[in-house]
Amino acid sequence: MINKIGNLLLAGAKSFWGATVNTAWGIATFFLLGALVGYYEADTSLITGLFRIIYALMSNWQLVWCVLFIFELLVNYKELTKARKKE
Repeated sequence: MINKIGNLLLAGAKSFWGATVNTAWGIATFFLLGALVGYYEADTSLITGLFRIIYALMSNWQLVWCVLFIFELLVNYKELTKARKKE
């Protein structure tokens, strides 16, 4: 019982950190892309669809973070329980 609670807490902490870092890097990358396009005054007609996707992701960053967190939680919990069973 204590192992399960410990695994869940460790997996939760690792997943929280991973989801936060991935979301932050994603948003920073989108801002960098926007800055580069603006600086070089590039024609963005070829990647207009990409900007719609980026806008949707940035507008709903909380949902993106939740999806990343749940995915990482499931993966990390599985890895921790598998590692503890081998011990």
